[in-house]
Amino acid sequence: MKKELSSLQLFRGIAAILVLLYHNSYLLEPMLNTDFAWGIFNPFGAYGVDFFFVLSGFIILYAHYNDIGRANLTSYFKKRFIRIYPTYWVIVIPLIPLLFLSPTIGAQGTETEISVLVKSVLLIPNDTPPILGVAWTLTHEIFFYLVFGLTLLNLKPKYSIPLVISWAIISMASFAGLIHFNNFFYLDFIFSKFNLEFILGMAAAYLFIRYSFRFPWLLVISGIIGFIIAGINGEFEILPVDRVITYGFSSFLLILGAARMDLESKKKTKIPNIFLYLGNASYSIYLTHYPAIIVWSKISILLRLEKMINENVLMIIIALASLGVGCVFHSVLEKPLLNFIRIKMISKKTKQNSELPRAN
Repeated sequence: MKKELSSLQLFRGIAAILVLLYHNSYLLEPMLNTDFAWGIFNPFGAYGVDFFFVLSGFIILYAHYNDIGRANLTSYFKKRFIRIYPTYWVIVIPLIPLLFLSPTIGAQGTETEISVLVKSVLLIPNDTPPILGVAWTLTHEIFFYLVFGLTLLNLKPKYSIPLVISWAIISMASFAGLIHFNNFFYLDFIFSKFNLEFILGMAAAYLFIRYSFRFPWLLVISGIIGFIIAGINGEFEILPVDRVITYGFSSFLLILGAARMDLESKKKTKIPNIFLYLGNASYSIYLTHYPAIIVWSKISILLRLEKMINENVLMIIIALASLGVGCVFHSVLEKPLLNFIRIKMISKKTKQNSELPRAN
């Protein structure tokens, strides 16, 4: 039985909150003509996404390491589908009639095109953003799940590993500018630089499973320092280093170190329940925070709260209210919905097994 890695839940929750604070700054600073918290979330918050990509690569390989080359693909894809789509649909489908009733709420102007709507709902990559902007990351997640399932889980290692290595090499060549896919959107997507972050996560999982580290806390500290340096570099543009290198490798160190600390501690790592809850609610927080910030900001404008409350205080209130929306959504909708689907799946499987012919 795999040990629960509580520290990763902690960092998952922190990453979701950083993304929320980034969008809170991005949306509200022009409206209120102020720099929220001196603008510190502009360099850091946006790159919580890189942490999520590395973490996804880690979790998938860690969970399925013993299934390489012999997994039940139906079960694997069903679990991935349930984890992503039902919760996402609860949020994105109600947006569709709103876009037709009030087209101005769409940021790109293409949101009511049928092809954009269909691809947004199904999380199919598109050269224009999905109707829920943050869902662009989910298209990369879905593609990674497909690659992982169809290669590493479906094929014997002698076939799958060369395929994955080839995919990684072409992605690195594209990232380095050695190969260009100009005007070929889907090739550019298939060999996106973000693939390298999923691969970094898998590398961290492999090292975590196969090797021990004497001072894992040094990796955690190095990862945190790396994030800080990356944020400073991004803010002041000191060196032209891509986010995959700065935030990707920082996430790699942080995840590997935190996981090893959890594994090697004799007792379960004590993480305050509130942080574990935020980690569990991170998907809901991530999906709901952007529209929540927009709604709360419009309410504050209607109530003219910016005339009565300090701008930074108002932004903190809106950030907390948007975080609250994500937490409520997780507790009231996401968690019960997933539990309901899983119970239905178990009861269906039990029923099918009971209908199998028995030998007398």
